[in-house]
Amino acid sequence: MTAHDQPNRRGVRIRLPGLVVTVGSVAGLAWLVAGQHDQLGRAIAGMGRANPGLIVAAVACEWVSMVSFARMQRRLLLAGGQHLAILQDDPWEVDSDA
Repeated sequence: MTAHDQPNRRGVRIRLPGLVVTVGSVAGLAWLVAGQHDQLGRAIAGMGRANPGLIVAAVACEWVSMVSFARMQRRLLLAGGQHLAILQDDPWEVDSDA
């Protein structure tokens, strides 16, 4: 058990950093909804006037950005002597020897 783990009555460990992030996120969302509801309403109303062509272009640009970043990371790993397989049998598989 680490210093951040605190067992509760049922024996379940509550991780303090995760709890802080969760409480902070909920508080931020509450502030956003309560304090900025007029701006949120205008933003949501403005989405109806969005140009579909620009949305497709933005998604395509984001995809190119993510692929480029992944290729850069792979090249840096290869330059450092590490091998990174792009396609794996099971992308969710976790190495049990780690």
